[in-house]
Amino acid sequence: MKKNCRAKDGKVVFGAARIFQGLCCAILFACGATARAETFQFYQTASIPTLGIASYAGVSSLRIRDNLLNGASNANMFMGDSGNDADNRCLLRFNFSALSGWTVVSDGTLQLTVNQVDGSPGIDDFFDLHLIYPTNAEWTTANSTWNWLSITPASAWKNALGADLPTGTGTDGIPNTLLGGLGNPGDGYEAAPIATINRASYAVSDVLTATIPAAAIQTLISDGAAPRGILFRLRDEDNFGRIQVMNASSGAAGPNLTFNA
Repeated sequence: MKKNCRAKDGKVVFGAARIFQGLCCAILFACGATARAETFQFYQTASIPTLGIASYAGVSSLRIRDNLLNGASNANMFMGDSGNDADNRCLLRFNFSALSGWTVVSDGTLQLTVNQVDGSPGIDDFFDLHLIYPTNAEWTTANSTWNWLSITPASAWKNALGADLPTGTGTDGIPNTLLGGLGNPGDGYEAAPIATINRASYAVSDVLTATIPAAAIQTLISDGAAPRGILFRLRDEDNFGRIQVMNASSGAAGPNLTFNA
């Protein structure tokens, strides 16, 4: 939401009348009486005329998995374990730099479309969304892995203070889920989730929704051109059950976030 206030008809007003008009204008500004909220919908290829965007290109994602510790994966959005002892997490980023100076006035609705289901994820499976710490904002689809914020040059995932987090090595061929992957809640990402997806069952083409708090969206806007993004993970990674949701290449069926500002 942006606000402005001007004299009623652009005429010059003198003396007490001018002071009175100025006071009225200040009161209207403070109360937000002249403010008008805009509804924004962000997804890859979205047209956002208010921001002068013909085709939005600010969505990116990353799949990380502990059976590929040190190699870059892809932009697919998997979360959970299909039963092969390989835990999947994914990262999602919206670039909101065009919203600099705007104030979010509503919670947002994030929509994700299911593309694949493995195992039987259900009511006992909680897929949590966490804000990543800004110390890890440099992740990229091509150069980040389960173990590394950056493969080249080598740089480990960081905690909130910028210290390196441990990397995973696996044990007897079984990946060690306690190391790497930005660590556990509170390590490379905030401890408390900003949203959780939990359903009785999942099927291909289901549209999942998560309510993203206004404060979390405002934080991502404040990141400017270096957005940290959101981490998705299965809360209990000992459970078997994995879903994949469509990524940015699917346009409106990919990650789709709507809110008012």
